[in-house]
Amino acid sequence: MNVLLLLTEAFIFSLPFQWALSPVPGVDLPFSRVFSVVLFAIFVAVGLSRRKLTIPVSREAVLLSMFVFVSLLSISWAENGIWAVRRAFFIAGYFPLFIVYSSIFSEYQRSAARLMRAFVAGAGISAAVGVLEFFSQFVLGVPTVFRFWTETILPFFLGTSFSSAVAQYPSLLVGIGSQTVLRASAFFPDPHMAAFYFGLALPFSFILMIDADHVGKRVMYAILAAMILFADVLTFSRGGYVGLGFGLAYLFARYFRRISDSERGAIVPVSFICLVLAAALSSGPVRERAWSSFSAEEGSNMGRLEIYAEAVRRIAERPFGYGLGNYPLAVKPTADYREPIYAHDQYLDIATESGIIGASLFLSVIFTAFMGLSRSRARVAAAGAVSLAIYFGHSLFETPMYSVHVLPVLLMVLALPSANSAEGTVRFSPTNGSSESPIT
Repeated sequence: MNVLLLLTEAFIFSLPFQWALSPVPGVDLPFSRVFSVVLFAIFVAVGLSRRKLTIPVSREAVLLSMFVFVSLLSISWAENGIWAVRRAFFIAGYFPLFIVYSSIFSEYQRSAARLMRAFVAGAGISAAVGVLEFFSQFVLGVPTVFRFWTETILPFFLGTSFSSAVAQYPSLLVGIGSQTVLRASAFFPDPHMAAFYFGLALPFSFILMIDADHVGKRVMYAILAAMILFADVLTFSRGGYVGLGFGLAYLFARYFRRISDSERGAIVPVSFICLVLAAALSSGPVRERAWSSFSAEEGSNMGRLEIYAEAVRRIAERPFGYGLGNYPLAVKPTADYREPIYAHDQYLDIATESGIIGASLFLSVIFTAFMGLSRSRARVAAAGAVSLAIYFGHSLFETPMYSVHVLPVLLMVLALPSANSAEGTVRFSPTNGSSESPIT
């Protein structure tokens, strides 16, 4: 289990820096897809060698299993079976990580803190890269930095085919007023996934700062937290701004309604976040980008509303969905696999693929985990609840389900209440078939 924990820490840390393997021409295989399968294989091997396999049986685990089952079942009515199977392999490769995380959390009392430190360290370093990327445009010029990033940097981290698609649909650039600005994205395929990742990491960075046992660590985590927040703002992701708003709303509801002595330290990061966001939103480009989210006359917002309406109409026509990966063909029969056609809403997107049942199950997983974390007085649980609030709000505008960066982190957060819930986990012994509750 020590080896499994160390490898999982390395996996979490490396997510923002993963590179693409090319087993055959035209196929980009992110390293984390291989790493996740290896982690689960090691988990099974370790369990068999110890004659015990730790399987989560919490509400989150049951609902997540039902969601995966419904999603895979949708392959049977998909128009393009190859696209559906490709999505199915993605799901099958990542969702077993939930079992790995739950097992680690139940085996080691401080494992959650260790994984959070690895998560925040990786996010902080990648955030620094994103900030450097953003400010370099004011020295070298937007065209030069954009060309360098899409032709030199991203092909290594995303693969040739995927990076070409990113360059073809350049969400790295945004028009703010009369100015075109390069957004902070680091090594992520687009700024929206970067904003998802930074948003999920931000609450944990502040908790680590609060719990640091000496000044040096506290300063280090304060720098990481500030860098993550700064990079998140510089993605200019309006969905990311909404997600931060959801996280702040939850913090105020949690801490200013009932403040105990053990939780007073959380007021400091809450106040800091409010001050930084207020300062950011008072500046020209960030303020303009943020407030344009609420303008019904803004061009992209009008287009997004039309996309929402189209998705709702399609869901009404096919309440069981079009099958994994097949919604683009319903909108455009000649669409390519990598063509970015989706509902721009996580929950509508799931409904277009796996139907209303699939979307309901996914929402149930998020809600159940959020409530479980909210009931806990542990700070790591509070950070997890804020992360889920940010994820929920941002997911109203984007779809991170098939992100090789975001999904592994989401599964880790969802596993936090699973390992400490009343149901806990069951350890199955292959020798005698007995089971026992774990020591948590």
